[in-house]
Amino acid sequence: MADVPVPALLYGDPRPGRWCAVQVGARLRLPRGPVESLDDVPVDVVTGEHMPVSDEPAVDPAALPAVDRQAAPGEVRAHRTHPMIAWAWTLAAVPVLLATVGRFVASLLAPLDTAEAAGIAVPLTAVGLYIGWRRWLRPYLCWNAGGLVDVTPLRVVRISWSARSRVEQAEGGGVAVFDDEAETFVAAVPRTKFRLVPAAPGERTGAELANALRYAREQAVRVAGAVSPPAVEPPRPPVGLLLAGWIVLAPLAVIALNWVASD
Repeated sequence: MADVPVPALLYGDPRPGRWCAVQVGARLRLPRGPVESLDDVPVDVVTGEHMPVSDEPAVDPAALPAVDRQAAPGEVRAHRTHPMIAWAWTLAAVPVLLATVGRFVASLLAPLDTAEAAGIAVPLTAVGLYIGWRRWLRPYLCWNAGGLVDVTPLRVVRISWSARSRVEQAEGGGVAVFDDEAETFVAAVPRTKFRLVPAAPGERTGAELANALRYAREQAVRVAGAVSPPAVEPPRPPVGLLLAGWIVLAPLAVIALNWVASD
């Protein structure tokens, strides 16, 4: 059963060294000593709820990348995997399918002629490219002071910032965002000095992404619900690019499957 808010009345001056009492409903709670210290708990001006005190580290705006530090509350920021890395994994999905599904089917139908190999390899190439696109090229995250939208391989998650939103950095560089009604996990590829591909605009490490999302959540408190979450629709497959990849890879897949089946 959900907790029901109960009206409370504070008596006294809530400052260190002063005495205070509080009445919750019909019950009066008396102090055992003066106030020792205070905790500043911000209020969500949209819902009227106190934002919970968490152990999340405070966000230092100076440590944020300029694109996040200088962004207006309503400006939409985005994060996604580097396009070169995403395309590399997308193309890699084809040989993975050929080495598993293709080789298994070929072993059942062996020996294969060229037409039979094409009947297996050509559709598997198309399926592999589509799976790669959906897994690596489709996903992206965008957010502002109103909330976030996470386009995942299978669904679209929309979260509005509230008093109960939490941003946690997970092991391996990922970032998890939790809310009462939804949760999502965003992968962030760690950047190292040994990486050959330079960082792309909008690409962040796990720590940078977590801080950017926490900063946007802090902005949400200041703008008092005046900003709506990003209005984003899932991207459609780049038919032309996938078709070009299929035209190039399909003949190679037929040759490779013929060679594997002949072993």
